[in-house]
Amino acid sequence: MNELHGTLGLGDNSLCIEWRLYDLFESPKGELESLIFDVNKLVSANFRKGLFGGTLRLVFTSSSVISRIPLPTGQLNEMRCIIRRKHRREAELWTAELNLRIAENL
Repeated sequence: MNELHGTLGLGDNSLCIEWRLYDLFESPKGELESLIFDVNKLVSANFRKGLFGGTLRLVFTSSSVISRIPLPTGQLNEMRCIIRRKHRREAELWTAELNLRIAENL
């Protein structure tokens, strides 16, 4: 039972994902890793509010873009991020900005 905690950052025309794996007792299980890629490798970004937080769903052009990230099984080209309640407003604004950049690259 592992959990993946991380951050998402938006650059000029790039997206940076940083993460670290934690075990059941919330002790770090590995080094801090990062992945930087162009925004044009994204198909869509959706944020959905929930009662206690929200879910950010990123869909990529191919699964090789995020193959280094240890995600659970399921969709190969999709990443779901759980956003805490205190960060919901920021996540909505961030998703809107990301969608504008995706639209500019079409």
